[in-house]
Amino acid sequence: MADAKPISPELKFLKLEVPASGAVVEIACRGVDRLVVQLSGEGDDPVAEQEIALHEGRGRLSLPMTQPFCRVLSLTAFGPGGTRQYTAADYLQARWRWLFAPIPLQVDDISHDVRNYGTRIPHRQMLYDYAMRLAHALLTQPEPDGIAIAQVTAVLCYRLCDAPRLATPEALDRVWALLDAFRAQEGIVNHVHWSLSIRYACAQLGLRYGDQERCLLALSEMQPLLAATREKPAAIYNFVKGCLLLGALRLLREEWAAARSALDQAVEIAYFAPTHATRSFGAARELSDVLMTCAHCIAGRETAAAKLTGRGTPSRYWDPAIAIRSTLRFKNDVFLDQTVQRALREYPPPAPADPDQEGKAIP
Repeated sequence: MADAKPISPELKFLKLEVPASGAVVEIACRGVDRLVVQLSGEGDDPVAEQEIALHEGRGRLSLPMTQPFCRVLSLTAFGPGGTRQYTAADYLQARWRWLFAPIPLQVDDISHDVRNYGTRIPHRQMLYDYAMRLAHALLTQPEPDGIAIAQVTAVLCYRLCDAPRLATPEALDRVWALLDAFRAQEGIVNHVHWSLSIRYACAQLGLRYGDQERCLLALSEMQPLLAATREKPAAIYNFVKGCLLLGALRLLREEWAAARSALDQAVEIAYFAPTHATRSFGAARELSDVLMTCAHCIAGRETAAAKLTGRGTPSRYWDPAIAIRSTLRFKNDVFLDQTVQRALREYPPPAPADPDQEGKAIP
């Protein structure tokens, strides 16, 4: 037909719905009558074909309950102007690339999607499922990619913090196994950002679910990274936040010298932030957060010094609840408050035994 319009060069995915029967993706493609979608399971052979009729350039792709463990192999658009096939290559840097994600998951192909906001999988359950699948793949490799471990672990930590229903003992054990795997590979990672990021995320997970020792260990392992952090301004945020959380928890445990040491480090490194900050809105916001964190650290340091030396008084600006809450990066406000209150209850040292109660039966 001489007046036929060519098929639109861009197939758009507009939104995702997740009813009980599976996932549904709304599609837009101008100048097209219908789409034919090939789906695969865990291999590369097609296992299902779905035809989608388009009305005014819109249609709906239904994905089975096994998603995300199946994937779209290709979408072929048919219209009066001809046909066009869409594959993963057309969505290499697009937000919906996860539809074409390779199974079994490959680190180089999927790790970008679970950590980068530009391509991150938009549905949280699917993001979690992909990250767990990738975690399993990494843990079965003899020498896994350390940066990929850090990326995936951070995603899992924050999802588990915000979704208690996912935080099974098996899921938590997988995160701690990932942290151990990262430690084993850390010598060849050579990126302090990831050394800080994974520990900061794991510390928050430990705090969220009452694993004091893992939380404190992860935070303490950040302290020796001071010198490397000074040379990498992008890592300052995590370092300062981690030191504030560590200092606050040490103060609650009345470990005054250890608290002062952690808070001292945060104050020292925070003052490098303005020197290296770029002049952008995002950098300015992060810088203001770093400096506010530094203010909390100074108040906590004064409190630790007063308790340690017996001279002076604790800072009237020090509020452990506010300080701890400011370090937590997961999103649910109710869970944030629960985590802070749990820390305030669990981190003080046990009260000394009452000599009057010795020998008495416990009711």
